[in-house]
Amino acid sequence: MTLPHDRILQSGYRLSIAAAALLSTVIASQPASAVTPELKCEIGTQAVAVILSDRYAAKLQSRHPDQVTRLYAVDAAMQGFASDVTRSDYDTVRAYYLYFLQFEPSMVVGERQVDGGCNYLIDAGTYTWSLKAKGSREPETVATRYRMIYEYIDADWRIVEHVEEIASTHADLADFEVPAPQRPRLAAKVPAVAGFVKRMDTTTSDEPRHDASKEPAKSHSGKPQQLLVKPTSAPVMIWPGDTAAR
Repeated sequence: MTLPHDRILQSGYRLSIAAAALLSTVIASQPASAVTPELKCEIGTQAVAVILSDRYAAKLQSRHPDQVTRLYAVDAAMQGFASDVTRSDYDTVRAYYLYFLQFEPSMVVGERQVDGGCNYLIDAGTYTWSLKAKGSREPETVATRYRMIYEYIDADWRIVEHVEEIASTHADLADFEVPAPQRPRLAAKVPAVAGFVKRMDTTTSDEPRHDASKEPAKSHSGKPQQLLVKPTSAPVMIWPGDTAAR
C-alpha cells in the first residue's frame, strides 16, 4: 500500500526528472556562441615581467613611435616622467614617444617588485635612463620610479597603466621635456568628403555661392572639372577622438 507522503515524494521525483530533461533540451538548443568559454589564464610572474621590460627596451631602441605605442592597450593610461600630462589614447601616447625617442633613450631596470595573477601583472621599480639632449654628444643619466600594469588581452600582454616619475638626476630636465599634445581649434565639425577633410566655406552672404552640381568648375585649360569641395585658405582639422563623421 502506497502512503500519501510516498505518493508526494514520487510525484516530486518525477517532476525533478522532467525539469532536468527540459533544462538539458534548452542548453542543447543554444548555439555554441551562447555557451561561455572557459577562461584561459596567463599568470603574470617575475619571469614574464623580465620578458616584457626587455621587449619595451627593445622597442625603444627601434626609435619608432608606433612600435612602442603598440605595446599599450587602446585605452591605456600613461604618464611618462618627461611630461606631466596623462595620456589615454593611441595618438597622445604616440605623440609622447615621437618626441621622447629623439633623446635616444635607453634604460636599465634596477629594483623591482612584481605582483601577478590570472591575466594581470604589476611591475613596479626603478629605471636608470640614458638620454641625449639635442645637440649634445654625451648622454645624461636620469633615475626614475615606475609602475607598469599589464593585462593579457587578445593573446598578448598589453600595458594598461604606465606611471613614471623622477627619482634623481643631475641633468637639466628642461632639455628632455615632452610638450603636451595640442588640440587644434576647430572652426566647425564637418564630415570628410571624398577622402579629404571638408573645407570651410568662407564666402559671405553678399557673395554668390558656386553650385558645383549646376555648373562645373573649369581648369586653366578651359576643360570642365569636378569640384568636390569649395577651396578656402585652410582646412578644418578633425582631431582623433572627435565624434564628427569620417
